[in-house]
Amino acid sequence: MHKYTEKLFKLKESDEKFRNFSKKIICDTNSEIIGVKIPKIKTYAKSLPFNENEFLAFFNKKHLYFEEKLLHGILLSKFNDLNTAYRLLYDYLPQIDSWAITDSVI
Repeated sequence: MHKYTEKLFKLKESDEKFRNFSKKIICDTNSEIIGVKIPKIKTYAKSLPFNENEFLAFFNKKHLYFEEKLLHGILLSKFNDLNTAYRLLYDYLPQIDSWAITDSVI
């Protein structure tokens, strides 16, 4: 498990109510849901220092969780090189399987 995913599990809500609620409203995803609120994921993403190799290691793994896909999309905005960002965005697009990912990625 990637260290970003481990951190997402540490950020999850303490009860299962939020996770169950998320499963109901994000019914079109093929991913498992950890149960982390989107503002926490965005704050976590902003706190990560830019490390291209670390990001690429995370981007190149198959995401099993909704929150991983969301974090992936948010981290794309950290790339300053437009060619790299476009290539990574193009690779990311097939992973978008939910309206919530589309609405949340910045």
